[in-house]
Amino acid sequence: MAPWGFAALALSLALSLYAAFEALRAARSAKPAPIQRTERTLIAVALVATLASAILLLLLTGRDFQVAYVHQHTSSHLPLLYTISAFWAGQEGSLLLWFWMLAVLTAMAALAKDIPASMRPYVLAILAVSEAFFALMLMWTSNPFTTYPTKPAEGVGMLPLLENPGM
Repeated sequence: MAPWGFAALALSLALSLYAAFEALRAARSAKPAPIQRTERTLIAVALVATLASAILLLLLTGRDFQVAYVHQHTSSHLPLLYTISAFWAGQEGSLLLWFWMLAVLTAMAALAKDIPASMRPYVLAILAVSEAFFALMLMWTSNPFTTYPTKPAEGVGMLPLLENPGM
């Protein structure tokens, strides 16, 4: 499933860049089509980001230790609550969580009609570029879907400081 997660990140990067391009085209055009394409594309980015997040969550709860992030932050002895919270226990998962939240909030902004029409393309372009930045970071420097060549028998587990209901 890890390759599907990486593919979802790559697709979200491409969609975010396309949305930024369409938003800038909408700023120069009086036609409604580019801004409508931007809105639909940003909603698609939110769906794809949700898919990537769901894949990581499935890998964590399924304890697929071949995925490096799962191996480093969970173990088979970790309770389910902490296994789920391992989603944001490391840099890769935290960035994916931030990316997902940004994508959902951007989709909400794309659906909102209270943004002034003169500012709408610029707001959506900035949000789309921000999404593209997060997707690029997740793909190149902090990929949560990196796999090991062989599957370790057990995971390292969560940092003991994070095994606290307050965290």
